[in-house]
Amino acid sequence: MKGTCPICDNQFNFQDDLEVSEIITCQECGSRLVVVSLEKNKVDLEEAPQVEEDWGE
Repeated sequence: MKGTCPICDNQFNFQDDLEVSEIITCQECGSRLVVVSLEKNKVDLEEAPQVEEDWGE
């Protein structure tokens, strides 16, 4: 399966065990990406939401 980083357009080749909502890191730009959908041999990626501190609340 193939996908493209939405930030830097780096091309990825994925194994078939990839799952929707899995978080990956782009090796080119370092962005955290989330798998949005898997269709045939295409993987749709979006930038993952930033993790916010909850300050123990």
